[in-house]
Amino acid sequence: MKILFDGQAFVMQATGGISRYFTKLATGLNSEPDIAARVVAPLHCNDHLSDEPSAPVLGLRMPKSWKAKRACQLALRAASPAISHLMRPDIAHETYFSEKPYLTSARRRVATMFDMIHEIHFPGSQTSQRKRDALDRCDHVICISNNTKKDLCELFNFPPERASVTHLAYQDFSNTAHGETPADLTETPYFLYVGHRSGYKNFDALVRAYASDPRLVRDFRVVSFGSDPFTGDELEQIAKLGLSTHQVVHLAGNDDLLGTAYSNATAFVYPSLYEGFGIPPLEAMSAGCPVISSNSSSLPEVVGDAALLVDPNDVDALADTMNAVAQSQDLRQKLVDRGHQQRQLFSWERCVTETRNIYQSIL
Repeated sequence: MKILFDGQAFVMQATGGISRYFTKLATGLNSEPDIAARVVAPLHCNDHLSDEPSAPVLGLRMPKSWKAKRACQLALRAASPAISHLMRPDIAHETYFSEKPYLTSARRRVATMFDMIHEIHFPGSQTSQRKRDALDRCDHVICISNNTKKDLCELFNFPPERASVTHLAYQDFSNTAHGETPADLTETPYFLYVGHRSGYKNFDALVRAYASDPRLVRDFRVVSFGSDPFTGDELEQIAKLGLSTHQVVHLAGNDDLLGTAYSNATAFVYPSLYEGFGIPPLEAMSAGCPVISSNSSSLPEVVGDAALLVDPNDVDALADTMNAVAQSQDLRQKLVDRGHQQRQLFSWERCVTETRNIYQSIL
């Protein structure tokens, strides 16, 4: 079976969950004896393709710059039709959404649906229209959670028989080689948040819950890991709540530091209003960190009974849950033990096998 992945995700992202997923998928499929899988990215700036020694990419790495990104886009559009015509793949797997296909020749066409965030939170967006264009030409759609499939079928009136569910996996932090631990992770116990903070990510609810409880403010901090430093608006909001940047801390760094942040946290808090899947809770579980999660969208499906679930719109309930975890070593250990069991349900090997089965079912 010949499989080509178009290079959209690898031109669009230098790093990120979508390009990591397709790198893992292409590499895993290509390792099987009866499959030839290739990522068509004539020029790219993607770290995941470069960091994976066995990634089967047809293309060259470019230095990161806006000019290089533009060159990558032009090369992808120009070369992809000829490559697909020459290779005649059984499956063309589109890695993002476009008005017209990049790989123009294939027996069957597949897309992956990660979420319906644009339709729910940004209606009328250009991305939403491009999703419809891609879905119209695809023979089958892989959804990364049952909730995403449900939303896809309801919001787009998409036929459920043309969609399957294959869960993602996560980066395992159980054996992360921890370097020197910075003072921000040792001076005072903390609740950890990871990733982007704006909009539906609902970081504001975590800060308001923390600020609402004197015991939490007295004994703990909030550490926000990753994304950009706090904006002026965020700093203003933190100050209005009577907090300082010594109490609500921004931290960024590599995966070793992230693993250290997970493993030292009192709990990881994920108050998101909507997720297509939700990888960070599984990462936290792998590092032995208790998880408090929103009860919305796909998250109950992912965390099972290994996290404490909270209504993301109920700030008081979130503060109460944070206090419950902070005050009970037994509860924290129970969540850690359940987390180690829950994360075993998700692996890249399983994702690859299930994806292969879907390909075979439509040929």
